[in-house]
Amino acid sequence: MDMPIKSADDLLNNRDIDYGTKTNGSTLLFFQKSKVDTYKKMGEYMTRTKDKLPSKVEEGVNKVRNSKGKYAFLIESTTNEYHNQRSPCNTMKVPGPNLNEQAFGIALPDKSPLREKINIAILQMQSDGFMQQLYAKWWYDKGECGDPNDQGKDSRKVGLSLSNVAGIFYILIGGLVLAMFMALVEFMFKSKKEAKRSKVCMKRAMHCEARLSIHGNSNICSNSDFETFESPSPPSPVKYGSSGHTKPSRTLITFSNTNDHDQKRNTLV
Repeated sequence: MDMPIKSADDLLNNRDIDYGTKTNGSTLLFFQKSKVDTYKKMGEYMTRTKDKLPSKVEEGVNKVRNSKGKYAFLIESTTNEYHNQRSPCNTMKVPGPNLNEQAFGIALPDKSPLREKINIAILQMQSDGFMQQLYAKWWYDKGECGDPNDQGKDSRKVGLSLSNVAGIFYILIGGLVLAMFMALVEFMFKSKKEAKRSKVCMKRAMHCEARLSIHGNSNICSNSDFETFESPSPPSPVKYGSSGHTKPSRTLITFSNTNDHDQKRNTLV
């Protein structure tokens, strides 16, 4: 809903929107006796147009609903909130602080014995939250327009739903995926480092690191997991003849056909 006015000053200076309050009511009396310049001017205007003021609250509320946004009705905040919760749900309260804060009281005869009992009972209901429960029950639980934030008729009964907390799950899932990715990167880095240090293949180093992560024991990897692979040393030279000259040995390895599993090895000198 559009918000053409947000304060009493906006209402006073807006020529397109008329305003008023209940005739001969406490609200009109407040504006007439106010010493605040804005409220005083509003009181003077409503006094001049007193014949146009609604005589009942319901009449003023209906005038707001039929004015198509061209009339503002000034009433007590609790009465305002009550009518905003009634069908056809096309009225609203101007956001912001109330124009005037005044407390209501219960009038009793002078020196009445009920005075102290009533005061204690009211204080007890306020401290127990019973007054707030009554307010919620008759204004919103039994209302026809939902909560005051205009979130739908039954939104006050919905509570938390998946759509309300979906962002939390998105953050948790994103953090879990990131943590798994970082753990994998760290695992690969450590495996590569260990493979280079121990001169073993990457697969064997990863296997050992995995067992180490699962069992948590530094001695879980046997020596065979980190066997070093060194290149074979060249064959020793073989002496021949009386002169003592040496001649490098030559090794010839021959294999039988594919049906024979034996291997033959001959050395030529």
